[in-house]
Amino acid sequence: MIGQTRLQNNIEPVKPIISKRKPLRYKENDYSLEGSYLVTICTKEHQMLFGGIVNGEMNCNRTGKIAEQ
Repeated sequence: MIGQTRLQNNIEPVKPIISKRKPLRYKENDYSLEGSYLVTICTKEHQMLFGGIVNGEMNCNRTGKIAEQ
């Protein structure tokens, strides 16, 4: 019964809630042009994958130095 919905005991299937996401890009910006862009990366349990902050400055590990390049 792939792709079909069957009612059992008169209980209707639960439809997933799909919220409309706010667009993350500015309409006025041409992203095909060369330039600098800010990238935010969220990690599981806030792991510091690229190094850490020491005395208020970023201290990159090997992966962080690759990302920085």
